[in-house]
Amino acid sequence: MLFSSKNHKSTVLLACLSVALLTVSATLPLAEAKSLTKTEAAKASENIIATEGAAEIEGKPDSVSVRISINTKDDVLENARDMSNQKMTAIMTALEELTLDGKKLTALSLETSGLSVHPLYEAYKKNHIRKVIGYEVNNTVDVTAKNLPYDQLETVGGKLVDLSLNAGANHVGSLRFFLDDINSLEKQALQLAMEDARANADILAKAAGVVVTGVKSIHGSPVRTYTKKRYQHRLASGAMAMDAAKTESATTPLRSGNTMIRCTVQAKFLF
Repeated sequence: MLFSSKNHKSTVLLACLSVALLTVSATLPLAEAKSLTKTEAAKASENIIATEGAAEIEGKPDSVSVRISINTKDDVLENARDMSNQKMTAIMTALEELTLDGKKLTALSLETSGLSVHPLYEAYKKNHIRKVIGYEVNNTVDVTAKNLPYDQLETVGGKLVDLSLNAGANHVGSLRFFLDDINSLEKQALQLAMEDARANADILAKAAGVVVTGVKSIHGSPVRTYTKKRYQHRLASGAMAMDAAKTESATTPLRSGNTMIRCTVQAKFLF
């Protein structure tokens, strides 16, 4: 087939333009990919030292709390309830009159944490419907004394126990010593843990012959608090405890222990 020179030149020109367009469109994604790769490479080229720091601070508690309960039983519901009310009123009155160095203890709070009434049934017998033979009333109050001098904390705790038992309580438990405001200790623990992480990074950097230039990231774990020893003497309950508390020479020896604040920090440093 014969083509004119003019038509042939137009065909060649169109073919060249098509190839050029394909080449440009193919090279654009490649250029973007190269640019992204450089960015990732820059991040990957960061020199990092990853370390962990830890700190533990010990603080003396300044508060004490204890749970006081009354359990009464009677054939008649009203009698069981009245006995419970009378005893709990006597307990609250005695606690509210607690003194320390001849002064009434004002930093004392009482809060009812439980009140229940249950019917009592006769012993189980086969093919026999159990009858109600009485009622049981449980009344519980949480007692807390805060912001006390450390050297008097154990004494106050012992008095709370003894006064409650003398007034008619037949169960004492959940005693604990604690630090009312631990925010300052938590902040100190975080700061010390971070300083420890930085010191560890400096040691590693020096050993490697480099210098820490900045911080990449920091993560501090939640602060955990606990008391090393809650109390030394296990509190008794029931008639035995009441008889012991009413004896003039009887005391309730307590040991408060210390409140511990622990913290860990993970950090990445640049060099």
